[in-house]
Amino acid sequence: MPIAKITGKFRKTIIRDISFGIGSGLILGYVFWEFEHKPKFAKIDAYYKNLAEQGPNAKQPEL
Repeated sequence: MPIAKITGKFRKTIIRDISFGIGSGLILGYVFWEFEHKPKFAKIDAYYKNLAEQGPNAKQPEL
């Protein structure tokens, strides 16, 4: 029984690993941006918008 060739196995493994790493990074980056970053800065923007509407001498609301 002859031994099967292993040609291309290393290259396929490298391509799979790099593709998985880039794909996972993009998905996790999107999840972070949508569910962590945007809500946090929306809250901060609303605070400063409220502060600007009240004028310079108004009491500052809690953040």
